[in-house]
Amino acid sequence: MANMTNVLNEITAADETFMSTFMKGDAAGIAALYTVSAQFLPPNGDVVLGRDAIQATFQALMV
Repeated sequence: MANMTNVLNEITAADETFMSTFMKGDAAGIAALYTVSAQFLPPNGDVVLGRDAIQATFQALMV
């Protein structure tokens, strides 16, 4: 049970970091949360490949 609590705490912390970074309008900061070879699937969109493309996608979403 303690391990599940640790996992939940890690997920919650990552979510809080993501949301606070997004609310600041920091697309580069959000992209930094992903690996260099990450894949992101935006709603109703095509797969976005790589950190640079993820940054550009979030920048467009924040406008």
